[in-house]
Amino acid sequence: MKLLRYEIEFQFVKGSDLVIADALSRAYPELKENETADRLDIRNVKKGAFDQFPDARILEIRRATEEDSSMQELQHLIITGWPKKVTLVLSSDNSTLSEILSVCKME
Repeated sequence: MKLLRYEIEFQFVKGSDLVIADALSRAYPELKENETADRLDIRNVKKGAFDQFPDARILEIRRATEEDSSMQELQHLIITGWPKKVTLVLSSDNSTLSEILSVCKME
C-alpha cells in the first residue's frame, strides 16, 4: 500500500505481544467515587423515561436549562455541530461526548 510516497507494510501482531498498547489501554484517569454511578445513570436514559415526571417538574428543568450558560452552549454545539478542531472545552469530558449527546425538544 502506498501512502504519501511511503511504502507501508502491515503485519499482524497478537494482542498479548503488544505490551505498550496494552499498558496504555489500562491507563485511564481515576474516577471519583460517585462519578461512575452518575455516568451509568446518564447512559441508561431511554426514550420515554421522563413520561413519569409531572409537567411542572419538566418546566422547572427547562427553565433551569435556559438559565444555565453552560447548558445553552452545550445545546448549541449539539444542534449546530461539533467543531472539527476543538478550541473551547466546556468541561474535561465534553469533547468525548459528541457522539452520544443529542437534544430533544419537548413540547
